Amino acid sequence: MKPSWLGLTLAMVVLLTATTRSASGTKLNYPRVLLPIFDHISVNFTLEVVEKGCFKWTSSRLDLIQITPSYDDVDEDCSYRVVVTVINKEKRRNTAIVLAEDLVTGEVLRCDVILDVIDQLGVLTTTRELYLEEAPETFELWAQDAQGNAFTTLEGIEFHWQIASHRTHDSRHGGAGDSSWSQVLRFLTFSESKFHVVPRAIERLEVAGVQGYMVLLEGINTGSARVTARLLHAEYSHVPPVDVNIMVLANLILNPSDVYILPGDTIEFKVLQLKQGKLHEIALNSQYYLEIEDNTYASMSGNAAKGLKVGRTFVLLRDRNVPHDALAGNDEANSKATLPKASITVVDPMKLTINLLPHYNWVTVEGESHEIALNLFTHDDHQITLGAKYKIHSTFDESLFYPIRVTTNGSSIFGETIATGSSPVTGRFEKLSAKAELVVYKRLAINPPEVILPFDPNLRRQKLQFTATGGDGSYSWSSQDSNVVAISQTGLAEARLDQIKGVNDLISDTEVAKVTQVKVAMARNVRIYVTAQVMFLPPIKLEVVRYNFETVLKDYVRLHVGLWARYNGTLKPFTSCENLHFELEFSNSIFMTEAQTSSEDDEPMAN
Repeated sequence: MKPSWLGLTLAMVVLLTATTRSASGTKLNYPRVLLPIFDHISVNFTLEVVEKGCFKWTSSRLDLIQITPSYDDVDEDCSYRVVVTVINKEKRRNTAIVLAEDLVTGEVLRCDVILDVIDQLGVLTTTRELYLEEAPETFELWAQDAQGNAFTTLEGIEFHWQIASHRTHDSRHGGAGDSSWSQVLRFLTFSESKFHVVPRAIERLEVAGVQGYMVLLEGINTGSARVTARLLHAEYSHVPPVDVNIMVLANLILNPSDVYILPGDTIEFKVLQLKQGKLHEIALNSQYYLEIEDNTYASMSGNAAKGLKVGRTFVLLRDRNVPHDALAGNDEANSKATLPKASITVVDPMKLTINLLPHYNWVTVEGESHEIALNLFTHDDHQITLGAKYKIHSTFDESLFYPIRVTTNGSSIFGETIATGSSPVTGRFEKLSAKAELVVYKRLAINPPEVILPFDPNLRRQKLQFTATGGDGSYSWSSQDSNVVAISQTGLAEARLDQIKGVNDLISDTEVAKVTQVKVAMARNVRIYVTAQVMFLPPIKLEVVRYNFETVLKDYVRLHVGLWARYNGTLKPFTSCENLHFELEFSNSIFMTEAQTSSEDDEPMAN
């Protein structure tokens, strides 16, 4: 009996330990909350047990707070959620304790509910720069007591939000009688925004048409504005309102953003605006203008910058509706934004390069469009953008490469290879030079260019020889799907019909086909290639297309069989049927069969 009693005791200990561990993991969503006190409204806050369960709720100070359990089931003694309501109106710090007792395990959870008055307000934002035509931004208030502790919630409290747009400080653009730029921001309700859902915490206030501790702000014009929020309740008239300065900017980009030029040369900048997901070029006008940060190294005229002296500076995009210097008022200076800028570096050239684009390979074939690109670089390999003042000189054989268009500065020559052969190509800029050798071969061709193979469930492998002509005679073969069509470097392909997915679709008489490609490229420039299309189609038509009507005894009757598939609405003969097996039926037993391979002239035939 003793071992049995001991085993029962151990089992109970294990059970109690497991229960204790399970209970110790239970917790409230907030172990401590700080709620504000008002004269005429009662702030609500929801406490709940994270793991749910069955709990009984009690409060130590029914004169301070009221607790209302939320019941999901019929049993009104079982709840894991409770709404805490502040009923105290006394303007001093008080604390109530809320207890939740687990009716299953007996465990008790505790939450300290602290009540106090609001001492100051603040605004929580992710950015203070808004862009035109972007999603509205959420601005959220927070409040603190005199000790600097943040209140847990401001749900149900009405606030007054106000926008005061700053006028442009350039009186030439937007005078006192012009209000077109005075409003740069607007409030948007959450229900009006297609990017947001109405938060539960302010849903009731939004329905009533008043503002809570969260608002949406949308930029409608570029400029700066001050957003002010204050408490409307008389008992908090002493709490100062909170201000935040907001900048509304157009989503602009300067192109190029980083450029190197030669002394005395010029470069034009473009201003691009992102609107509705697309970039649009905008012209400089009375609102936007460009300026140089340091006139020692470059000067600015309109949208063109000119290099003056070796060194580095920046091109700045200015918006006359947006403050950008210390001349603006204090509020505007504090809210100034960083508008787009581009770096411009004036340098001396140290290297000249020459390339054949787009493949960066001087081995090509006739009939190809190319660009001969001549570029200058700095000592640390930064490419220099060449303007109209300078010119790079070049020489090449126009009987091989016919120029179609040449840029003014000679840095780009667009043309086409028109004959086979080789020729040197040279470039020269002041004391710098570069040289390359252009080699042009005949165009690549692949045979057969299109292959149509029948899909036969009984046929698992089929070989096919591809050949290539043109180029330098050295080829690189590859397959788009090597599982279906494997190819060697001699052009011998093997169709693996057992690897085709969706076999059942191919067996049907529809046009569903497995299509892949075989590619052959020049070994010296693999970016120049041609392809052959390989298709696997179900046969839909079988016909005896030719035969001899009479023969002598013990001679042959040759049957020429044609097999077709349908592709793109037309009948197409198969490229090869030599591996297919046909069954012949005779109305008279005087015949016997003997297979014979068809000649090339008889294709597509199967004997």
